[in-house]
Amino acid sequence: MNNKNTVYANFPICLLAEKDIKIVVKNALDYACYSQSKRLNLGTDKYRDSMKYYLFSEISPEMAFDSQTNGQRIYELYNHSTHAGIKVDTLWNYYFEEKSSEDIIAFRAQCATKAVVGTKRFAKTNKEQIVSKMFGVEKTSQIVEGENLKYLERYQFVKLISELEKHWYLKYVSNHSRGCFISYKISLADLMFEVERLKLNSKIGTVNPVKQTARMQAKKKLSDYLNNAES
Repeated sequence: MNNKNTVYANFPICLLAEKDIKIVVKNALDYACYSQSKRLNLGTDKYRDSMKYYLFSEISPEMAFDSQTNGQRIYELYNHSTHAGIKVDTLWNYYFEEKSSEDIIAFRAQCATKAVVGTKRFAKTNKEQIVSKMFGVEKTSQIVEGENLKYLERYQFVKLISELEKHWYLKYVSNHSRGCFISYKISLADLMFEVERLKLNSKIGTVNPVKQTARMQAKKKLSDYLNNAES
């Protein structure tokens, strides 16, 4: 599924506030290029090396200048915000190819879930958090386009998650009214194991302390009884 040669671009999830997906992708790639050039201290004269890494083609001096200027602007505004890591091939595909509204929503949902998981093996979340990040905001109340709120409806949300599971490698386990668990790094079986383990640990941690003390006293009393019976 993933290999060591796959190139990812990390970019601020708030860039998804832009409605035009091609502008989202352009901003994401410019940011990734600038971020890498700054991290590697490439300098202006070698900025195009960073662009080549992210698969830009036919890089003119004007294109490099535009990318660097835009990338720097975004970096200075949003570098410390939540990021998502998406395959560069996927980004370019969405830039050059015409996509249906369903494809674009699935792309947004992948970015959102990737941002939620981050570098973790799995993460607990809920539909409000996922849907808000799909449109580059922190809360669903900040979503500008009213029609996008439909993804908070159970039918629409389940349909969207099903698409990510089938075609985008998302692993998803519902936790009923308490949200859900998602992952891109472990198998569905492993994710289910982690969910059940957390449930068990939670139950153990919430045992009534009075009953827990009584149980310990009963075990000690039984142990003393057995020791006396043997002597």
